[in-house]
Amino acid sequence: MTRYQKSSLLWALLICAAREHKRYAFEELKDILGISSSGALASCLNPILFYCEEESLPPLVALIKDEAQHLPPVVEDKLDVTTEVIKSIFDFDWFSVEPPQNVSFNRADRLVV
Repeated sequence: MTRYQKSSLLWALLICAAREHKRYAFEELKDILGISSSGALASCLNPILFYCEEESLPPLVALIKDEAQHLPPVVEDKLDVTTEVIKSIFDFDWFSVEPPQNVSFNRADRLVV
């Protein structure tokens, strides 16, 4: 499975989490996707982060936290996550947005790289 395919799986998990007002632990997502390294998971999150930015969507990856309830460094370094940001993610109608395809993640990822 490619990195962008894993990003698509993460997108689906995260929009369901948003609908349920849930946040995932970074380690939990690694287990769900069968990813052993934090760097590999981070590389799957970056396209989602950049896609949301490009499309002016709330930063969906802010729903991921580490064991201490903070954002993992890969996300924290790029976002200023406040209670209002989390609320905007929870309140957004993610199911009204056409899910991004692998090519969309690829394009968004390349805009920043």
